[in-house]
Amino acid sequence: MLALKPTLRDITLGTPRLILSLFAAGEQGAWYDPSDLSTLFQDSAGTTPVTADGQPVGRMLDKSGNSNHASQATATARPLYRTDGTKHWLEFDGVDDFLSTAAFAWGSAQTYCGLGIRKNIDTAIGVFAEFSVNTINKNGSFAMFHSNNSTPGGFGAQARGSSRRDIAVSGGFPAPISVVSSAQVNLASDTGTLRLNGGQVGSIAGYGGGAFGTHPFFLGSRGGAEFYLNGRIYGAVLRNVLPTAEQLSIIESYLANKAGVVLP
Repeated sequence: MLALKPTLRDITLGTPRLILSLFAAGEQGAWYDPSDLSTLFQDSAGTTPVTADGQPVGRMLDKSGNSNHASQATATARPLYRTDGTKHWLEFDGVDDFLSTAAFAWGSAQTYCGLGIRKNIDTAIGVFAEFSVNTINKNGSFAMFHSNNSTPGGFGAQARGSSRRDIAVSGGFPAPISVVSSAQVNLASDTGTLRLNGGQVGSIAGYGGGAFGTHPFFLGSRGGAEFYLNGRIYGAVLRNVLPTAEQLSIIESYLANKAGVVLP
């Protein structure tokens, strides 16, 4: 029997097998989906389920099969699960909220990170996601963030082989705003791109080669120490193999549906 090819309509309707298929060959990474309450717990041990709007999230399970679950042991530093009845997200307070995983080996020179996100402010840098405690000085790491009032209306991506390079977009996306952001980096070919809402907005080279290392993954801050996010995460897909054009379109359509963003 011939296998049916996944369509964008399938993924927009929320069919989980299509995102899960991105990890079917053992690809490293993670898939976080706050709309799936079976993956959310109020405590870091994962014993008290999240059941209602406004409850804290102390643990969020990774749906990719890699068991890169994200947690927060400190009760006051947990983001909140929020919903308006249609969309579902984690709300980070910009003060001390974040989630993090145990360190894991990335296992390749490639990275893809796609996010459905919202920034509430432009007055302070906020980190949405970061692989390592600090991409500034940790080889084999990457981060995705929004800019502050020195470059208002911007988003960015950062990665480091042996050298750090940033792709930053200033202007055009003032807070508050929800977007789909996709970063792709290949340290072996020395290429990096950033996409916002389905279109490429920047590219760069000069990462210095190497491969992505063994680090924890953070949501909502840099290393749990600075650049706390005042904003939302509707969903995240990260993977150590670059997506095909069709896979990229599927992922971005999926995240757009989660974030309530209309792609061109």
